[in-house]
Amino acid sequence: MSGIPYLTQEWLDMSTAVMEPMPPCPGATFVMQCVMTQAPGGGDVVFHRVFDDGRLLRSVLAAHEAPDVVLWSTYDDSILHLTGGLPEKEAFRSGRIRPEGDVALLRTLTPLSRSAEYLAAVDEIARRTDFSAPSQHA
Repeated sequence: MSGIPYLTQEWLDMSTAVMEPMPPCPGATFVMQCVMTQAPGGGDVVFHRVFDDGRLLRSVLAAHEAPDVVLWSTYDDSILHLTGGLPEKEAFRSGRIRPEGDVALLRTLTPLSRSAEYLAAVDEIARRTDFSAPSQHA
């Protein structure tokens, strides 16, 4: 499979660019940190995303000093979620994605995450991603 290796800075930059044209989601202004456990090679992959009124401003392959929300998932479950094999509602209800922090802020993205534009963008990100290459994480 060709594409950008999953969970690299290059992948984060691509996913941010794909999400750029999303419509605003007023009130969805926060820093979300994602921790993918059990990554290839051992350890965790940690990155954060900065949202302003629902618009994804930047994504950085590093921990943030004070994220508003932290999402925990295994590396494998994160792939299942991104590729449609683990629907969002099921992921959260089953605990396969576990939020910590200000979950109310995370919920402000709900209207956007259910939009056709968002779902098409997620499909595009998955299409451009190489899930076979191990991520390069610190």
